[in-house]
Amino acid sequence: MIIKNVNIITKCEILNNYCIEIKDDIITNIAKDIDADNYIDGFGRFLSPGFVDIHIHGGGGYDFLDESDETYQKITYAHMIHGTTSMVPTLVASSIGDLKKAIGRYKNAKNYTCNLLGLHLEGPYLNKEQCGAINIDCLHDPNIDEAKELIELANGAITRITLAPELANSNELIKLLRENNITISIGHSNATLDIVKNAYNNGANLITHFYSACSSITRRNGYRVLGIIEAGYLIDDLDIEIIADGSHLPIDLLKYIYKFKNHEHISLITDAMRAAGTNLKET
Repeated sequence: MIIKNVNIITKCEILNNYCIEIKDDIITNIAKDIDADNYIDGFGRFLSPGFVDIHIHGGGGYDFLDESDETYQKITYAHMIHGTTSMVPTLVASSIGDLKKAIGRYKNAKNYTCNLLGLHLEGPYLNKEQCGAINIDCLHDPNIDEAKELIELANGAITRITLAPELANSNELIKLLRENNITISIGHSNATLDIVKNAYNNGANLITHFYSACSSITRRNGYRVLGIIEAGYLIDDLDIEIIADGSHLPIDLLKYIYKFKNHEHISLITDAMRAAGTNLKET
């Protein structure tokens, strides 16, 4: 397959009015012109590698917690037609029973149209004061036996957990996650800079939806104390993810982040819910 007259987005630049050749699902040639009688005309549109969404809850009218045989098929298709080719299904904090069922459905998922890169558990070990849209009744301090049970059940399927490092038992949980090669992300948290630094030094390497449900500068006993936001800028190789839709974070704030944070440590996410890709007004 040959596609002509497209603006190709690469890691370093945009190649305007280029052609691309694909054989056996592999890109074999990118050139200003490729001689061919049969080709697809891109009409000057952009051609990009598939999107990788590392934080996504649902779409197409479904959520990854739904007890339906169609869940993975519907969600992956809804995002695939908009350019997402790989994703990390995210389970919002729920009862432990519901999380166990959802983990089982992930392991048995069929008929999906995107690459699945493991599960992300957004909770339940989050700070209730930063619950955001999450049901506060589902949040609690880390329970190590409970976490071990989830990890053993998943048998490698859990690749990331978001937690609040200021909660009791968090250091022990971070150690457990590191031992199981699970990405440790900080989010829905009131952690101070010192607490974030400690978590980072122990293995945390990501901030969940930067600026959303994240602590910032506060005054304590007359002194200003930095939080998660400031840590995201001060710790150079601490990765951040942002919901870059212009609504969660306004355009000027997105420009600010891009100016002061190395772009190689920024991930753009949707944090999409079940309404994504539908005409639903409420869910």
